[in-house]
Amino acid sequence: MNGLVLIALAFVSVFIVTQNDWRKGLCLTIAWGYFYGILKSNYVNSWGHFIYDGAVAGLYAGTMFCPPPAIDRLLDSSIKGWLKWLIGWPLFLFFVPMQHFLIQAVGLRGNVLFMPMALFGAWLGDDGRRQLALTLSVMNMVALAFASAEFSMGVEAFYPVNEATEIIYKSQDLAGGTFRIPAIFANAHSYGGTMTLSLPWILGGLFQRSRNPLEYYLLGAGLMAAGIGVFLCGARLPVVLAGLMLGFGLMTRNLSLPGVVFLGIAAVVLFNMVQGEERMQRFATLQDTEAVAGRIGGSVNEHFLDLL
Repeated sequence: MNGLVLIALAFVSVFIVTQNDWRKGLCLTIAWGYFYGILKSNYVNSWGHFIYDGAVAGLYAGTMFCPPPAIDRLLDSSIKGWLKWLIGWPLFLFFVPMQHFLIQAVGLRGNVLFMPMALFGAWLGDDGRRQLALTLSVMNMVALAFASAEFSMGVEAFYPVNEATEIIYKSQDLAGGTFRIPAIFANAHSYGGTMTLSLPWILGGLFQRSRNPLEYYLLGAGLMAAGIGVFLCGARLPVVLAGLMLGFGLMTRNLSLPGVVFLGIAAVVLFNMVQGEERMQRFATLQDTEAVAGRIGGSVNEHFLDLL
């Protein structure tokens, strides 16, 4: 199976599901996004980089052929105005011959392809947000299962050495000289970053009222999987961002007693896991202020800072 076949499979599967229910189509698109990294790494060719694009195209096409009900589209009028400018300006620059056509096409894709996703966010509603939170919870647990296997068996069992995995095999800086954990993503930062960005959605799902108690257990498990993944990946920035997101979320919401108890138990379990495994403690190197300052100094534009 090559990348082109996977693109077609992603497009067709999302297109069919979207025509039945656009919310489920969006959830399936996200699932393809979770698996994009490991699929691209194992099916290395030019087409492999566009697997997720195929899923997104299937979502857009399915929505065009079977638009959401009018009640779902009540709040998208203001967003459409912004999208016209946000898409129109890059599209205008695309036709200005400043660079090679293919280079400008790559830039257009990066700036325009995902812009319409803002409409889906406006259409979600409570039911859509609940479905999305449940999907993220399930996918977080799938990612954790792969991450756990890589932690014990080694990254090499899941990711071959090639140009697509070069960054993975350059990130060998955990305790014992082991690799950072990418789970099913393109690299460890993508794993940790996705887990961090899933936290607000899952927390929001926990705050919603539901008649099905199984959903609460699923969301709780997804939240725990995200927390473990943030530390397990070995990247430091997701730990900082996750702490900020959780702190902000807890300050802006009034938790019930069961919610406080659950988060307390989850925090204790996570603390003991991290404390007992040195490979999950790379974030502790943030205490070395000189190393952090040197890393930042090497990453920013020093000439720009001099101008300031």
